[in-house]
Amino acid sequence: MNNLFVSLGLMLCLGAYGCSSNPTTSALEKGESPASSELTLGAPKYEEPQVTSQPTPESFENDPDSTPHDPKISPVLYDGEDDRPPKLTQGGVTARENEFKGEVYPLWFATNRKPVLKDSTFSDYSNASDSSVHYGKVFVEIPEDYLKSLRNQTWLKRILIKSPETTITVRKPITITRSEMFMDIQKELQPLTTDERVALIYIHGFQTTFVEAAQRAAGIGYQLKIPITAFFSWPSKGKLAGYEADRNSVEVSDEQLARFLIDFTRESNANRVHILAHSMGNYALLRAMYRPVMQEALKKGLKFGQIILAAPDVDARVFARDSYVLANAATRVTIYASANDIALSASAKLAAFQRAGSMPPPTIISGLDTLDVSSVNLSFLGHSYIAGEIAVLEDISKILLHNDPPTRRTRLTPMKFGSSLYWVLQ
Repeated sequence: MNNLFVSLGLMLCLGAYGCSSNPTTSALEKGESPASSELTLGAPKYEEPQVTSQPTPESFENDPDSTPHDPKISPVLYDGEDDRPPKLTQGGVTARENEFKGEVYPLWFATNRKPVLKDSTFSDYSNASDSSVHYGKVFVEIPEDYLKSLRNQTWLKRILIKSPETTITVRKPITITRSEMFMDIQKELQPLTTDERVALIYIHGFQTTFVEAAQRAAGIGYQLKIPITAFFSWPSKGKLAGYEADRNSVEVSDEQLARFLIDFTRESNANRVHILAHSMGNYALLRAMYRPVMQEALKKGLKFGQIILAAPDVDARVFARDSYVLANAATRVTIYASANDIALSASAKLAAFQRAGSMPPPTIISGLDTLDVSSVNLSFLGHSYIAGEIAVLEDISKILLHNDPPTRRTRLTPMKFGSSLYWVLQ
């Protein structure tokens, strides 16, 4: 019976999407725009260019086994009514820009998912692995009341009503070449000052479709007002029962992720490239750091800005053994962990050992900052606090903006565990 509850908890929690609530009061909680809140990097509002070209099917192999990765996704292809691409949502809903009230937010991406062709036209990315990495840009529509809706969500509303994060509409991805993507990012960064040329790369976790990865990346980047937000989407099965399959997908994606991180840091012209990994995405990042191509790049001086490790679903013993490489690869590395993370508790029971993002005890590594967010993690399932808990996002903002150590960040209280020190976010 216990195993049954553990399995059910794992299925419900590890892929729990957008499960957070309103733990604290701040400018963002009041529904103000990012520009008027504490979470701002000072980037100008994005002006969407007109898109007149569509991806061509010749660049993809029409793989009959590569089916859409989520049965809820029913893409509606461009119908030629105007020059703007349609939008892809999990319900297959389309709308035109003149009907939309909110903000259009751009994302850049790389993925080793196989493309899906419908009627010889690119439509989406599947849950199958590809030997090639595909690059692109996707526009998402963030409703004007998004922040207010996110702050007003209680855990009960999350169960009965869809999360505000799912109200972010993801338009049909635009496929571009690797060089085109970096040229586009360079163009976006060019008008900004050196200090404003900041980029964030998001690496998603278990049970995440391509659309969901874009929604989560946009939600985080928008709240933090990051000038350039990108994401790497490895081929998660996007299913509740796909946990082991997803771990296998991570293991075959580490080389491609490593190369993307290296290329982005070298070629984007961003002054600082930050990385935020969530859940199983931490396993992907840790493996990528040990690829020979990454080790060689680090020896030659490659360095990232901040590395944020949110709810890492990694065996704590493996994490303690291997995570030292992160300290040398970034300006600062921060672990966010919680005793209320039901997902990682279930994962730990199935794996017979604690995960690095769960506690007690805290996972404390020399050279890394460990934060206990249990007191502010009031979400129903406790696993997606990185996307909606204001206290966590405000702390991340201070790290990204100023590289403030824990001793200089408000709401952090030092705690001792044996001879080691960690921090409690309150």
